Amino acid sequence: AERLLGLVDRPRALLTSQLNNERGLPLVDVSALDKLIKSDYIGPLVERISKLQQDTQALEADKMRLERQLSWLPKAANVDLAQLPPGYQELIQTLSSELKAIIQSHNRLLDEYLTATITSLVMIRQSPIITREGSSATLILAVIVVMAGFLAIVVMSVEHLFQKARGLAGAPPEPNKAN
Repeated sequence: AERLLGLVDRPRALLTSQLNNERGLPLVDVSALDKLIKSDYIGPLVERISKLQQDTQALEADKMRLERQLSWLPKAANVDLAQLPPGYQELIQTLSSELKAIIQSHNRLLDEYLTATITSLVMIRQSPIITREGSSATLILAVIVVMAGFLAIVVMSVEHLFQKARGLAGAPPEPNKAN
């Protein structure tokens, strides 16, 4: 503000040209006026402040309107169709039937679209099979069979080793019954 006042209070030689008209009114020098306008920091600031004040007033008005409507909310009650005025009853019935027709046509169009695009592209070769998560029964059965075979081989090997160990331990040979 002080700078702006300083430019305004300068001698008229800067703001007026050497040519004066007959009445003695000074002509404003364009270059000095441009400098004054370009260095005007107050104008944009005032404009911004006034815009913010308008926004603040609009927000306060919205807040007051919403608070007033919020105070009406506890007083509101559900009104059934019979309590409405006759004009509103007919309007609600008309809107309900039109909305129902729109929903039905939407569902029909959606079904047709899905049938035309998705169902025609998908072919079911085998019906779905329900299985439990985790191991399947056939896998468990295969593991049991393999383990049983492995254990049978181990038991036969151990029995064979015992028979050989008994034979090497010096067990007396059995007498020949033929002698």
